Amino acid sequence: MATSDPHPDLTTTERNRLLRTTADARRLCWALNGPLSTSLRVMAEQFYNPDVLLEPYVRAGSQINDLYAGGFHPISQAPLTDSRIASATVSVDYLDRWEDEWVEMHSECWDGPEEDGQPDPESVRYGTVPGEEPEYEGFSGREHLLMCCGTDRPLNKAATLEVRAKGEFLTVHDFVSAVHPWLMGLREDILAAAGVLEKKPLPADSELMVYHPGPGSLMIVVGEEEWKRSMRKHLQHDRLAAMKPYQLFMPVGEGSGNVPVWGCTAAYADAA
Repeated sequence: MATSDPHPDLTTTERNRLLRTTADARRLCWALNGPLSTSLRVMAEQFYNPDVLLEPYVRAGSQINDLYAGGFHPISQAPLTDSRIASATVSVDYLDRWEDEWVEMHSECWDGPEEDGQPDPESVRYGTVPGEEPEYEGFSGREHLLMCCGTDRPLNKAATLEVRAKGEFLTVHDFVSAVHPWLMGLREDILAAAGVLEKKPLPADSELMVYHPGPGSLMIVVGEEEWKRSMRKHLQHDRLAAMKPYQLFMPVGEGSGNVPVWGCTAAYADAA
């Protein structure tokens, strides 16, 4: 049976922060290098163990057994989040930050447009960005840097996708079957954004991995080996696992800052 909002007295932002992906969802090894049938595997637990083989998410061939009822791994029907939700909105962290990082990276290349003369139009171009505050005051029609070092400013590249449950609540399969093709369509932009944020161009065949799928801004890891390293278990995991959800967004100690928070937007399933 679907569940109602368990936190009716909280604001939307506070409620969303309490969402946490299930242990089953965190078992996914999710690559962005091909179709869904070959891109998803499943870990034995929510941490990567090099001594344990990964299981296929999609059952190959036509033989379907009880373990892979419907052709997919059993975690496919698990809830995506501990609090069952009816829909969720996702974005991509690299794309969310791409334009700001591009502007910062090129901010020291030029002092801004000049009254007399123009830079080489093949490498630098100024113009306007509707709805944005001017970066350079007093230069009508040239208030924003639109191209620098021969690369265009990544305007309007941030993207979102709303994923809705096909049943009473959003399952792992509802999520990955909608989000995977969407991310694959954005792969070229993700690589370009990652190249800007990582301060080095990335080849077109770079391995991309989704780190902890769930509602909100999806973190993408470049390289499967880097994903494996980040997914290994360490002592901090046991301490975090013992925390209540709201404690994950509180200071963890003097001088140590806060546990990272990635915002998300989700709608709780209506009561059945």
